[in-house]
Amino acid sequence: MLTQEEANARASEFVQDGKMIEAGWIATLLKDAPEGTTQPQLDVMRMSFFCGARHMLTLMLTAQNAGVDDEVIKQLVSDINRELAAWVVAIKKQASKPH
Repeated sequence: MLTQEEANARASEFVQDGKMIEAGWIATLLKDAPEGTTQPQLDVMRMSFFCGARHMLTLMLTAQNAGVDDEVIKQLVSDINRELAAWVVAIKKQASKPH
């Protein structure tokens, strides 16, 4: 696992290279990956992270290119934010349960 300093340095490099999703992955890895996560698990997590990012970009570009009203897009973003916030609560609850 990366230290905070290592993660910050790598994320900064990715941002400078225009790799915002990779930088976000590093931040997510540091924040959300449980201690002891194996490399194969990390590989699946990274793939899932990138698939989610691709889906979100496709969703936003499709709405934008279809000429969807700005207010509708704002509502879409709000709905996504609410869904993700609920997911975080559920994951934290699940993680706090004894195994």
